[in-house]
Amino acid sequence: MDRRLGPVLQLAQPSATLTQIFAQLPNDCSLIVVCPDDKGDWKFVRYAIGYLTWPRKMEVVRLGPNESFAGIVSDDYRAENGAARSSQT
Repeated sequence: MDRRLGPVLQLAQPSATLTQIFAQLPNDCSLIVVCPDDKGDWKFVRYAIGYLTWPRKMEVVRLGPNESFAGIVSDDYRAENGAARSSQT
């Protein structure tokens, strides 16, 4: 897992680092992963983060090249911007 996560996240020990960070969060918190839309390695990163952060809920916001993310994903945001822009894993 680290061989694929390391170059994308630019971390020497990504799974250990992320596990340590996630361990500091309560199990009932939710995470938002903001990543590029349809970039090959990022699909793996999303799944790996979902695995490492379990049992927490994770929401994914995929952004195109000219898009930006400025805050918390809410039901209103999803309704206004279309469900295709974000998904839950």
